[in-house]
Amino acid sequence: NSKQKAATANALRQVDPVAAAEAIDYAHVLLRLLEGAKVVEEKAGAWQGKPARTVVFRLLDRKEDDDGPGKVTISENRLTLLLTPDHVPVGGEHVFNMKVSFLIFHGELKQKKNWQFGHIGDRLVRLREEEQQSGSGMGQKTNDHTIATVKVHA
Repeated sequence: NSKQKAATANALRQVDPVAAAEAIDYAHVLLRLLEGAKVVEEKAGAWQGKPARTVVFRLLDRKEDDDGPGKVTISENRLTLLLTPDHVPVGGEHVFNMKVSFLIFHGELKQKKNWQFGHIGDRLVRLREEEQQSGSGMGQKTNDHTIATVKVHA
């Protein structure tokens, strides 16, 4: 918004350098997610009118130390990837649902991320990420919806 005072500076404050670096080289992020994952479904499909393979994974739940008084229950941790015939990801979705309890406190987190990928040079680039997140706990509720896009200039 060019009418806003210091619009560019305010917009740049919203950019997370780590998230931006991951977006322009996303392969290692996907590989880290896939460590210990199990394939639960694989089928032929399409992505934007082109043939694609849909692969659904149950991701490994990475919980911290379970010896404490609290309890963490991960009910869903699923990654769906859409792959081209040469196995390059073009789209994906990550769904994560968790409940946490500690003594009399209870909380819940639901998160869904949708991605669109591009293959630029030898890099997998996350061109678009849409994240929906909701949570509740200690009498509070939150709902967030964020869309982040990357445009690579040659």
